[in-house]
Amino acid sequence: MNGCDGDCGDCTEACGCGAGAPATPERVLNAPGLTAVDYRVARHGSAKAAILRGMSDHELPALAGLGARDDADLTVALADGFAAMVDVITFYTERYVQEHYLRTATERLSVVELSRLIGYRPGPGVAADAWLAFTVDEPVTVPHVPLEPVRVPVGTQVQSVPGQEEAPVTFETVTEIIATAGGNALAPVSTSWPTSLSGRTSVHLAGVGHRVQRGDVLLVVGPQRIASSTSSEWAAPTVAEVSEDPVAGRTRVDLSSALPALPVAGTELHVLRLRAPLFGHNAPDPRLLAIPSDVRDALYDSTTGEWKSFELSLTDLDLDQPYPQVVKGGWALLVQGALQHLAKIDGVTHPSLSAFGVSGKVTRLSLDLDLPAGHKFTRRDGVVLTQSDRVFLTSDPTTTALSGSELQLVGEVPLSAGQPLAVRGQLHGALPGTPEHSEVVLVDDSPDAVQLSAAPDGLPVTTVRLAEPLLRHYDRARTRVNANVAPATEGASVGQVLGSGDARVPGQSFALQHKPLTWLATDAGLEAALEVRVDDVLWARRDTLFGAAPGDRVHVLETADDGTTVVRFGDGAEGARLPTGQANVRVRHRTGLGAGGNVRTGQLTTLLSRPLGIAAVDNPTPGTGGEDPEPRDDARRNAPATVRTLDRVVSLLDAEDFARAQPGVAKVSAGWVPHGPARGLVLTLAGPGGAVVDPSVPTHGRVLKALRDHGDERLVVHLLSHRPVPLEVRLKVLPEPGRLADLVLADVRRLLLAEFAFDTRELGQPTSLGEVVEAVHRAAGVVAVDIDVLRRPDAPGSTTVQPRVPAHRGGLDTAGNGVLGAELLLLSDAGLTVEVMA
Repeated sequence: MNGCDGDCGDCTEACGCGAGAPATPERVLNAPGLTAVDYRVARHGSAKAAILRGMSDHELPALAGLGARDDADLTVALADGFAAMVDVITFYTERYVQEHYLRTATERLSVVELSRLIGYRPGPGVAADAWLAFTVDEPVTVPHVPLEPVRVPVGTQVQSVPGQEEAPVTFETVTEIIATAGGNALAPVSTSWPTSLSGRTSVHLAGVGHRVQRGDVLLVVGPQRIASSTSSEWAAPTVAEVSEDPVAGRTRVDLSSALPALPVAGTELHVLRLRAPLFGHNAPDPRLLAIPSDVRDALYDSTTGEWKSFELSLTDLDLDQPYPQVVKGGWALLVQGALQHLAKIDGVTHPSLSAFGVSGKVTRLSLDLDLPAGHKFTRRDGVVLTQSDRVFLTSDPTTTALSGSELQLVGEVPLSAGQPLAVRGQLHGALPGTPEHSEVVLVDDSPDAVQLSAAPDGLPVTTVRLAEPLLRHYDRARTRVNANVAPATEGASVGQVLGSGDARVPGQSFALQHKPLTWLATDAGLEAALEVRVDDVLWARRDTLFGAAPGDRVHVLETADDGTTVVRFGDGAEGARLPTGQANVRVRHRTGLGAGGNVRTGQLTTLLSRPLGIAAVDNPTPGTGGEDPEPRDDARRNAPATVRTLDRVVSLLDAEDFARAQPGVAKVSAGWVPHGPARGLVLTLAGPGGAVVDPSVPTHGRVLKALRDHGDERLVVHLLSHRPVPLEVRLKVLPEPGRLADLVLADVRRLLLAEFAFDTRELGQPTSLGEVVEAVHRAAGVVAVDIDVLRRPDAPGSTTVQPRVPAHRGGLDTAGNGVLGAELLLLSDAGLTVEVMA
């Protein structure tokens, strides 16, 4: 031992006694909240040093002869081997310990088993929800089938048209509906009846093909003028422009001047189609006639310079020729410059006249209103506008958007409380040809939610009060409502003979052939779409056989990581054993679930089971709520919530934990807002992958009901969907010399997109310049970075870089008037620009 007794405190490594080596087992200290714990009591170096120190221990004289400390020595080599063994054992012991804590476990099986200790089972996945809008055959397409309602039964299957690298997904209706051809495309009321004609420079006429032309005169006669010839309640503006709308069956007539104060009720509109001169308008000048002067003097009136008796009659008007289209009861308007005289035609005759040097048959009009004495109308300059064809006023197109919590539908529409309606159309103010938008709304469940009334034109109008207001503002004329809407969920029904029961065998189990088993989200939680019958008798599902009576006909389901589901029965002590029989255990269940069921709008179009009379189907809104089996990290996060909330919602943390545990919810943010003398709860939800959770999504209603069932029923709850906010980021990086710039840029893009992706950001989480810089520097080969742009879309116009980009956490808006959902800052590939620094 080179003269060392092993107890020296100042020996060197060259001594080899091992007195300076760290003590084993090493002391283990772990701070709280770590994602990995240190549990290694020895490593190779410390273990080898401890062995060598023991060989130098003076209390072990038998080892005194082992003084060599060279690694080539067999004794030292043996110590090195034992130290290596200790290193391996402590390494795997530490790994083993990690799996005993929920925060540090790395294996899904460990998280699952730890969760089961507190009664939590990771979610097996959830089937997506969707709305299906059916189109019923019109009678013209099926001439031999009467126009009757079509029954769409529960279980009607519709399959999606897959996109690139997608698999088709099957949905089944879960509620029976009665569809009608009339419910295919209900038209919202897109017109409003005018209340007054005062000041109007345009009117709308019912129908098209009126042959109204520019320059025609539109006679507008008020009810007082119709009743009394002395009334001046009339106007005769000139037509400036005419446009027809054959689809709406309406003609717009623009007028050259505004109408006076005329009522709508009782007012008549007439088009004056004939412009006729008066008899004698083309009479020769008597002064130019080659006749004896005495004869001329007898015919000529020197005071007027015209023929004698050339002035107009006060009671009758003679037109220049016969006009058979002018009839009694019509209107005649005598016009001369700015002078106008309106009269109703009391009689029409066609006498022959010879006067003023002209002769021929004429049209004589007897008027209900004499010309006033001293009038300025003349035979040569006056023109009669007549042949009045009556046209009818119709309602005006409504310029307001279709929005809010009320729908007015044309016609008598049989709707029921709570019925879903699919609203599809172009947005208000959008240019023709722009893409349509659609959503599903529910009729309010109050008894008076649907009211029938009559429009001013006598047509029926159905007014529908909605449970929630429309999400968008639609163009009334380009929007239609489908009332043949049914809820559906992902999963196709299949049947299977599980096997044969054997009363001698306790705890029999059978695996389902089709996987994965469909799990549906309900108000009470997840429910398996499975029906187990033994000898045609239904056996109920339980979460566990523990506590089941020996005679209870029950079973439990066990789901493996590969999606296989095992049906397990009782052992006679906890749950009944299966009775003996041949192929007497049968199941009928649905298969299919997961995020693949979150189909896009319009993807569900293939009817696998077509009820007679159904022409087509589609989904007006995307599929929502579909979730894959709960990942390890989600289970790690959600498991403690079951013991934190204890099935009651009191605090904000309770609300977040409770809502996050509901199917179809990925992210939650909660906050308080003032509500009168009390306060209300604002809860912002985001679905898997950033799906919107608006009132038309079934998840919205389930979460709201669950909060009310497990919280304070008097608490006002604002359940809102998250608001994605796209970030704009432009930056330059300086790669290390020798690095390929393209690879460095690609790595920077990958890291930034991952840093600001939906899965990694929280609702209401802001970001900063430093966070972006730190993320860029995690990329290999980055020497420097220059941020040129970092901002939100609503940042002040002159701001290119916001040192801190805020995100609203949900609650009152900036004005304190409304309630808004929390924002989520996201970075997309289109919003990111990465370049090489010059």
